Amino acid sequence: MRILLVTTDYPDFQTAFYHRAPELATSTYADQIAAREKSHFGIVGGYAHYLRQMGHEVGVVIANCEPLQRAWARERGMRFSEAGERHLVMRGGIVPWITESTTPRWRHDIVMAQVRAFQPDILMNQALVSVPSSLVASLRKHAGLIVGLHGARIPEGFDVSPYDILFSGHAGLAASFSELGAKRVEVLPHAFDARVLNDIAIRRPTIPVTFVGSVGAIWPDRMEWLSALCKRHPVSIFGPARFATEAGEHRHVRRAYQCERWGEDMFQVMRDSRIGLNIHAAFAGPIANNMRLFEITGVGSLLVTDYKPNLSEWFDMKSEVVPYCSIDDCVDLVGYYLEHEEERAAIAEAGQRRTLRCHTLEKRIEQFVSIVTSA
Repeated sequence: MRILLVTTDYPDFQTAFYHRAPELATSTYADQIAAREKSHFGIVGGYAHYLRQMGHEVGVVIANCEPLQRAWARERGMRFSEAGERHLVMRGGIVPWITESTTPRWRHDIVMAQVRAFQPDILMNQALVSVPSSLVASLRKHAGLIVGLHGARIPEGFDVSPYDILFSGHAGLAASFSELGAKRVEVLPHAFDARVLNDIAIRRPTIPVTFVGSVGAIWPDRMEWLSALCKRHPVSIFGPARFATEAGEHRHVRRAYQCERWGEDMFQVMRDSRIGLNIHAAFAGPIANNMRLFEITGVGSLLVTDYKPNLSEWFDMKSEVVPYCSIDDCVDLVGYYLEHEEERAAIAEAGQRRTLRCHTLEKRIEQFVSIVTSA
């Protein structure tokens, strides 16, 4: 099959990516996309690798990566507009009016050209919200099956009609996709790309406790949780640069903040940590399933995560991970395992074995292919 994977990147990651290798910005499209796929940021590189390993022809589009997209267009002699996207709106609900958005028109024009050129049997949008449904709908005549993958809540009123199948890593979210009118919804749990272990140093952990992530409205308890942990334990926080500002009056959190870490560097930090902390977003409700469950265990760190009734579907809660039931419980458990290294290491090793046996990206992609080929 011909499979085209479309996604977008965090702007902060793109800045760091090209800062690390400035020459890439003027390199060929092939060189840039190869480097991006190997970065271990997000899942698109893993999908591309394992799908190709299965014998499929795979293309990757990073829709908002300007150096990459301009290189593709330049190499094909494609002209594109620097203007913003134009939209028809109704002023006061009565008067039709053309407005120009801040999204540059080239972003959608080049994606459309890439899809026309590739003519995929399957078009998979891994950036459901940032690659708009209107654009996806316009690609229908150039693609066979159109599928989407999304790991958070979809905004109210979002148009899901262009998609033949919507995938979610979270069963609760999958149900909400159905409520929006999705034609077909499938749960495809999150996973760990085991290739990471070939690209990071496997060494004795030197960082006592690590939290990798963000703060914001969808994590209402996260700052209080981090503040309590940072007051009692040597926690190192890695996340977006705005983290230190958003910590506000939580001075212990501000002091614990280190810097951003993306892709391979993020996984190295996790591997170098004795304990990796996890707390689910509010939308997760009673269901455990986010990327950190499998990333922390996958690299061999001890996962300390919030208890959910279904956590036992992924791990043995006595021997492979450490669940907590409250902030105080989490603080106490972290203290215990910092003082009991042999127990910590044994649970971490057992958790890693489980993830590498059951929760790899390679296995999830086998599930994905099975679903789309039967559609």
